Amino acid sequence: MRNSIAINQFVAVLIDADGAPFTDDILRSLRGGEMAASCLQREIKTYIEGISENSLANCFIWVQIFADVNGLSRKYLWDECNRNTNSATRLVQEFNSTVPLFNFVDVGEGKERVDNRIRGNVPRRCPQRSTLS
Repeated sequence: MRNSIAINQFVAVLIDADGAPFTDDILRSLRGGEMAASCLQREIKTYIEGISENSLANCFIWVQIFADVNGLSRKYLWDECNRNTNSATRLVQEFNSTVPLFNFVDVGEGKERVDNRIRGNVPRRCPQRSTLS
C-alpha cells in the first residue's frame, strides 16, 4: 500500500458549497448531480493540466464538498420552484455516485460547521508533494 501511495499522486479539493452557486442548468436538470460532478471533474483536470508539467496529469482527484443540504434546499427553493426536476437530496446522491472519490457531505445546520470540517481536513503544514519513507 505504501508503494501504491508513493507512486499514485492525489489532488485534494475541498469546497465550501454553502456560498457556491449552482448554475441554472444543474438546478433544472433531472440529472443535476451527475452534471455537477462531471463538470467539476473536467474543470479540475483542465486546471491541473494547466499548472503541472505532466507530473500530475494522471493523478487521482479527491473532492470533498461540504454544505448544509437543507440550507441549500431553502436557498434554491427546490421544494417550491423545482418540483418536477431535482431535489437537493437527489442532487447530492447523484453527485456522490457519479465520480469515484467525489463526495458531497451534508454537515447539517449551524454556523461555522462547513469551515470547521474543512479546517479539520487540512493538515497545518500541507506539502505540495510528499513521499513515504
